[in-house]
Amino acid sequence: MRILAEIPHDIYKVTVFEYQGRYTVQIETPVYIQSYKLPVEQFPDGMPQLKPLIEQHLLAKADRAFEEMKRTLEVGISNGELPDEEFEVII
Repeated sequence: MRILAEIPHDIYKVTVFEYQGRYTVQIETPVYIQSYKLPVEQFPDGMPQLKPLIEQHLLAKADRAFEEMKRTLEVGISNGELPDEEFEVII
C-alpha cells in the first residue's frame, strides 16, 4: 500500500492510499476513522478526479458521519451493549 496523497484540512487528516487496484480515502480524527474504497478504474486520471470528490462530497459530510459514530458509541456504552471484557495489559 502506498500513500498517493495527503490532502490538507483544518480539522481532519486526509490520506489517499493506492493498493491492489483500489484507492482508499481515509479521513481521521484523533478518535475515529472513515474509510472509502474506490476502484482505480473509476478514476483513470487519479488525484485530479479524486480530489474534487473528496473535498466537495466526502469532507462535506464527514462532520455528520463522525457525529453519528460518536453517538453510536456513546449509546452503546450507556446501554451496556459493549462487551464487558478486560483486555490484557501489554505495556
